[in-house]
Amino acid sequence: MVAAMTRWIALSYLCLGLCLDLCLALPAAAQAPQAGNLPADFYPRPNCVKPDINKVNRMDRDETIRYNRQIKAYNACAKAYLVNANNDADYVLALMNAQVAIANGEAVPPITPGPSNMPADFYPRSACLKPDKAAIGETPSTQRVPTVAATGKPATADGVQAMDAMAAYNQRVTLYNMQLVAFNACSKDYIAKGRIDIAHIQAATQAAQ
Repeated sequence: MVAAMTRWIALSYLCLGLCLDLCLALPAAAQAPQAGNLPADFYPRPNCVKPDINKVNRMDRDETIRYNRQIKAYNACAKAYLVNANNDADYVLALMNAQVAIANGEAVPPITPGPSNMPADFYPRSACLKPDKAAIGETPSTQRVPTVAATGKPATADGVQAMDAMAAYNQRVTLYNMQLVAFNACSKDYIAKGRIDIAHIQAATQAAQ
């Protein structure tokens, strides 16, 4: 006997945007922790050799000329290192902002690294996988389904199918929500570690100044 009409409820999927600043400020080098997306010592120190002016006999013309040549080479080396380090920090920052764009469903701008102190593509791209909302599918019909009063189960075959469809849909929604939460946590971790790696680059540049 049909005693009631039941509406099977669809779960809602999450729409979690990644609330992160797109214009990430570079942290102070002194505050750099020891763990990032790369080892703490990943960034090379400058190999520019600064001549010692205290060892120059200023009365010796040849020594003065040699010192001037060496200090000029040192300045050029240090300048190139600092410019490249700034490019490397910008590259890391661009990858971080790319992850923010992916999380927010926005287009990722092209990333073009400049001259670098590191090998090409030295910085790892995020391995965070964003779940596909389309995999959830359309919400099944939520028309009222007649049920048996004694059991609360659908009274018709169509009702059983509707219940099964809704249960499967809700399972997909639950899975999507879990994957999205994991994706956002992964993205935030990647970006937080990116800030640390930029701080390591900054710390390395202190030796060149």
